[in-house]
Amino acid sequence: MRVFATIFIAVLMTSNLASAACYSSGTDILGNSTVRCDDGNNYKINRNSLTGTTTMQGYNSRTGSTWSQRNTDTMFGKTQSGTDSYGNSYNCRWNSLMNRWSC
Repeated sequence: MRVFATIFIAVLMTSNLASAACYSSGTDILGNSTVRCDDGNNYKINRNSLTGTTTMQGYNSRTGSTWSQRNTDTMFGKTQSGTDSYGNSYNCRWNSLMNRWSC
């Protein structure tokens, strides 16, 4: 029992070190919001209900890297594109027959 308690406490202590509290600016009339975290990371979310598009941008304060993602959900299907934190671009389309993303 003592070993279990020691491992449980160690897990709790390390999980708290790796997390940060994040706060939203709230959502404006257009559906846009900004999230800022205590660790310096921040995220912007822009929604467009007319086009079915959501654009997200993120910033990692520890590495200085940024990423972006654009999701579109229209009658023609779902698409996702963006740039990861290493600068690699991707472009994917939802394949409803295979029930998975095709990139």
